[in-house]
Amino acid sequence: MTQRARAELALALMCIIWGSTFSLVRESLQGTDAWLFLALRFGLALPACLLLFGRRISFRDTSTMARGLGLGVVLFLAFLSQTMGLKSISASRSGFLTALYIVCVPLLVALWERRRPSTRSLGAAATSLAGVALLSGLSLGSDTLKLGAGDWLTIACALLFALQILMADRLPVKGRVWTLHFWQIATVALLSTLGWLLLGEARLRMDTQLVISLLINSVFGTVVALGLQLRYQPETTPERAALVYSFEPVFAALMAFGILGERLGPMEWAGGIFILLALRMADPA
Repeated sequence: MTQRARAELALALMCIIWGSTFSLVRESLQGTDAWLFLALRFGLALPACLLLFGRRISFRDTSTMARGLGLGVVLFLAFLSQTMGLKSISASRSGFLTALYIVCVPLLVALWERRRPSTRSLGAAATSLAGVALLSGLSLGSDTLKLGAGDWLTIACALLFALQILMADRLPVKGRVWTLHFWQIATVALLSTLGWLLLGEARLRMDTQLVISLLINSVFGTVVALGLQLRYQPETTPERAALVYSFEPVFAALMAFGILGERLGPMEWAGGIFILLALRMADPA
């Protein structure tokens, strides 16, 4: 197996993991404060990261630590907006909207480099907007977008994940991936805990389902999945990585159907298909 094929299989595994976490988080938030859930998720991820990658983490590398802290702030805002959004929208809907980060990446690159976005990128953006409109329930006889707070939070989450990917791609961290990984997780854990202490609620319905959800989200959805992204994305082309990532919302919808019994209406499915088309059209830089 070639190095690129191995990297793409690792990224596909990441998509399967992330696709399954939407339903688990959605279910967990029914009895748990969102701030507290994030604090527990990333608080548990820290010792798991040390256990899995401790020998590869350098605590004397202050330069990588600083980069990890900056990356962690963006990651914290992305997960916060996504988790808050999942309180009021379905897991499958969240999966499709979150996946818009694939379309956002080339647009942010063009903005970063002060150049005009490619025609392909603009076409993908227009197609994704049509998908969002269909997801919102917009019809030919209506001129009003029915997007709620949860939808807007999830769209913001997509922009933040795109920024996080762009920042990670621009950081010179060859050979220091796991140090960067540890510090971004530590940053999210700290900010989530502070946010819960200041703004959150002491609402925690501890049961077997929540424990399983936290373990899966912290170990697999955080330590393993984010680690796979940082480690293997540079070993394939942006175009092929984007093709692999486009399957994440499909996994999210399938898991939402299997775990939560969620069903999308015809217009919502049409919107999801438009978004998938946009992801295939996206032209990563």
